[in-house]
Amino acid sequence: MSAHLGEWVSALVDNQLGLADRERCLAHVAACPQCAREVDEARSARRTLSLGIADVEPAPDFMSRLLAMSEPAAPAAGEEVGFDTAGGGEQRSSDASSLVPHEPLPPRWRALCGDVEPRGARRGRAVVALILGSSMVAVSLFTLGDRPVVAPDRQQNDALSALAAAAQLRTSDDLVVDTASGVLADSPGSGADDHEVLEWMSQQGWPRPESLPDAVTVQALRFTGADEDVLEVDLETPFGDVVVREQHGRLDQDKVSDLRTLDAGGAPVYVVSESPLHLVWQSSDTVVDLVAPGSLDDVLQLVSTFPVDEYDAGFQARVGRGWTTLTGVLS
Repeated sequence: MSAHLGEWVSALVDNQLGLADRERCLAHVAACPQCAREVDEARSARRTLSLGIADVEPAPDFMSRLLAMSEPAAPAAGEEVGFDTAGGGEQRSSDASSLVPHEPLPPRWRALCGDVEPRGARRGRAVVALILGSSMVAVSLFTLGDRPVVAPDRQQNDALSALAAAAQLRTSDDLVVDTASGVLADSPGSGADDHEVLEWMSQQGWPRPESLPDAVTVQALRFTGADEDVLEVDLETPFGDVVVREQHGRLDQDKVSDLRTLDAGGAPVYVVSESPLHLVWQSSDTVVDLVAPGSLDDVLQLVSTFPVDEYDAGFQARVGRGWTTLTGVLS
């Protein structure tokens, strides 16, 4: 720094200096009357500019006269505008609208400043912005479309506890989800019937049987699990209560690779245990497991009514699941 602040005055007044430089300048101003006077004058000038000067407005007819200058002059009486040699010698129209492409004018303030962009540059930036925006949306949906890994509980106590809870719930009044509000209804009779329950499952994105076999009815439908993210459907069948649990996710193949499998429509159904019977399979983006007191032959017909397919980890499938998740949150 020289003997006086000089050009540093503006930087000091505009708060453009770092902490150390600002402290040095203020210390100099405190000891230098000339620099102190210049700093006061600069601050006074900025206050005057910020408080007192109104915007200068052009004359009312200035803009109309300026725009009129850009219009082509009308041809004189009897004057021919010209011929289009590429069009077989036909006379071109004297109408200015046929000579000038229809394109919206730029903002007036940009035209007055001479800051008018080429059409190609504007369109190019619009295309780039559109591509970037679409890419960001696709990446967001792709991220939302991921599903957590679900590992089935292979302990026998888990299957027995599920059957015991289903038997106990049959004595309760809160049995079936009300399809209109998503809350528990009083009973199957006054709430939702089997068909309405299956329709509700479809609307909420849960795998459901195409139709229930004869003598199989829905006894309860509720959310369980630590985060209440497991949909449990309790069924009454001729061979006892059957518990079907569904959780959005992808089946952990490492946890089921050693289990015996059954073929169901080209996709595997894994046998976790046979007493009680415990099956698990992948149904699109949901893991489904079934617990029943009967034998495998007893429940095969019921299992065949559920969709069984592999988890699709492809880009398009994940984006689709992300869109479903997003619309479900916003609805």
